[in-house]
Amino acid sequence: MLVLSQGVRAQKLDYTLGEWLGDQFSVNAEPFFHQILLQSGHQLLTGNGKHGRIAMNFSGSVSVDFDDNTLMNKTGFLPFYSGLYRVSSNLWLGGLVSGFMAGEDVIILSGYAAELIPGSDSEDSKPWSIEVSRRNLEGADDFSFKTVSVALSRRINFGKALLHYGIGSAFYNANIHVAPLGDGNKFKKRMEGQANTFSGGVEYPFGGLISGLKVSLSGQSASVVLSLGTVIN
Repeated sequence: MLVLSQGVRAQKLDYTLGEWLGDQFSVNAEPFFHQILLQSGHQLLTGNGKHGRIAMNFSGSVSVDFDDNTLMNKTGFLPFYSGLYRVSSNLWLGGLVSGFMAGEDVIILSGYAAELIPGSDSEDSKPWSIEVSRRNLEGADDFSFKTVSVALSRRINFGKALLHYGIGSAFYNANIHVAPLGDGNKFKKRMEGQANTFSGGVEYPFGGLISGLKVSLSGQSASVVLSLGTVIN
């Protein structure tokens, strides 16, 4: 909760990269992109996937680098809205969207996802599910950012609560184009990276809503997500 409270206080995002220009740019910027990858990449489906036709969610996430927690002052608190539609008994399709300010930049985060839940619709079944998603972050003056991710997870009923855990792998592609340097030229570079994650969380219904808390861990970063959603029949 300390990590989350620090992140909420640091809501003013800073997506400028000029401070890292130089021969060690890739080394210095990689943890920043790794944090954004975790922060924007959690699974979208609310509930156990066996009920309802539409799932909607409003979420907010913060992330921290284990070696440099000052990066939280750049990545801040990231809000977004997601929705999924159940097109068949075991397939959900949908996406997410968000708009926010990072300094003077207007950032748009968008993406789409498919979640497959094979197996029986029985209440006693505890199937594994797989989500494949693609996400884009655009609007920053210094870079654009695209991700592709695959996540394997399992949901288990625990009284009224729904527990879930899983593993995932996400890949990013960042095109860097930092504002002109003293000679009038732009610093341009392309960076690619990957993060393997372990995640766990809990959802709890109250009234017609579902509150959620999720934590994702990689070798160098962690993200915490709070969500409030609903499932509509």
